[in-house]
Amino acid sequence: MQKRKNMIMLYFSIFVTLLSLLVYFLHQHIGWLDTYLLMSLFHSNQPDHLASILVILMIIPLILLATTVLLYRRSSSHPLIPWMIMLTLTFGSISIIAAGDGMVEYHFSIFMVIASLVYFENIRLIIVSTIIFVIHHVLGYFTVPELICGNEDYPFSLLMIHAVFLTIISTVTIIQLIARKSYDRLMLQNEERQNKIIEDLIARISGTSFELMSNVDSLERGATASTTASSEITASIVEMVAGAEHQLIESKNSNSILDDLMVNVDKIITQVEVAVSSSEHSVTQAEEGKESMVQTEKTMENISNAVQQIEHVTEQVTKRSVTIRETLSLISEISSQTNLLALNASIEAARAGEAGSGFSVVAEEVKSLAIQSQSYAETIEQVLSELMNDANDMNDVMKLGRKQVDFGVNQVKQTGEIFDDLVSNINTMSNETAESFNLANEIGNRMTEIQQSLQEMKIVAENNNEGIESISANSKEQLATLENFNDVTNELKVMADSLSGQIENIKEDIQVLIMQK
Repeated sequence: MQKRKNMIMLYFSIFVTLLSLLVYFLHQHIGWLDTYLLMSLFHSNQPDHLASILVILMIIPLILLATTVLLYRRSSSHPLIPWMIMLTLTFGSISIIAAGDGMVEYHFSIFMVIASLVYFENIRLIIVSTIIFVIHHVLGYFTVPELICGNEDYPFSLLMIHAVFLTIISTVTIIQLIARKSYDRLMLQNEERQNKIIEDLIARISGTSFELMSNVDSLERGATASTTASSEITASIVEMVAGAEHQLIESKNSNSILDDLMVNVDKIITQVEVAVSSSEHSVTQAEEGKESMVQTEKTMENISNAVQQIEHVTEQVTKRSVTIRETLSLISEISSQTNLLALNASIEAARAGEAGSGFSVVAEEVKSLAIQSQSYAETIEQVLSELMNDANDMNDVMKLGRKQVDFGVNQVKQTGEIFDDLVSNINTMSNETAESFNLANEIGNRMTEIQQSLQEMKIVAENNNEGIESISANSKEQLATLENFNDVTNELKVMADSLSGQIENIKEDIQVLIMQK
């Protein structure tokens, strides 16, 4: 800024110096305004002995200007340049006044000099220039009044008026300059405070932007990890869904097989009831006598057929029980797989952290359902084992009863002498048939319990399937949400990068403004 002031004022000093030369040439060589001077009461022709003084006063601004130019070429911001320019302008004005025959009109050049020196904003320059002008007026009035006032008879009071107004103008200018400097100082302080506030704000924004970038990077890493964990959990849940659906299908098949088995058990019970009734009737027939032997023989044949049917139904029950046991083995294997998948899902949910907490709860519920299904399967296995044992006992009894019935039929056909033994055998067979009836009823009760257990297991499997399907849908929705979160994180990162760039641009702009000031 100081360089620019020096350059502008140097040009102005050149102008004032050239103006002094022009005034000297017009008045001393051409005689410009001589008629006006002759007619004026306050001006007279200058004596010849003052010509040398005029030349000296004309040379002084030239010497000062040359010195100023040399200083400016050496350093455009040299601290003596403002002082040299002040001296050049001051003595240029003195030269103009002297060369202009002391005309009052040329005294206005003094005000031009004072006004131009304000541009430097240096009070000492104005004071020194004012003192030089005052000394010039006072000293010149008593030594060479023709160069100051135009003639030696110029009133001193008028000269003092010039001095007073010069002093007033200088004082007012200095006061204005002081006020301006005070205002500029206040503005500079405000500007410094504002710059400091701006710098603090930019620093805070930069720190916030850096933290934002760090948080965005952390969010991006967390979102990536959560997405990976969610994908793995989703894959595990899909496998669990497939296993649950397979378990549900096997449960329905087991229930269907058990329904068929219940039908056979009902037949067994009905046939045993018939056998019991036939045995009782046979005992009655045997007690009534030999007259009912033929009828007894037929009854024994009916009993034999019934026993054969019971034996056949017992074999069917045994086969059905084997099928149910195989189905229970499949259910137990599926429950184990479901438990293993639930464990894997718990591990993946724990690895995912808070994002997988929901899956951890669901995995525990699935594990609990798998354990419950395994418990039901073991209960059914135990009941089925007891059922098979009862069926084997009933088969043994049926075989024994069949032998005894065959034996009784042969005895009835061969002879009536052994009728008493036949009655005894019939009683024995009746007791065994009653025992078979009790076993058949117990088998029916056990089959009812198995049917209820399978029905509960079917409900559990359906609930398990619905829960896993809901989990699968939620995991897919969460996976989509995480992918959307990744997009938002990427956009936030781009915005943070843009914010950092804008902050850097603001810093550069502020530095440029400070340098310009």
